[in-house]
Amino acid sequence: MGEYAAFQPGAGIAMGYDDLKVIEAANFLRSISDGAPHGPTLDDAVHAARATAAMSESFHTGTWVTL
Repeated sequence: MGEYAAFQPGAGIAMGYDDLKVIEAANFLRSISDGAPHGPTLDDAVHAARATAAMSESFHTGTWVTL
């Protein structure tokens, strides 16, 4: 569970919005202090967008799409 365990030690229990924002802010500040990204990068977003576009194309054409 990583850093989420500090806020919610029980598996399967939902996290609160405020707890998630604290973790998000900590990761953002760590990225600034370390000079390196923590979490998804822009490259990750591009790969996700390509995969999503390929899924849509596959759905509409009924064929496999190579990435």
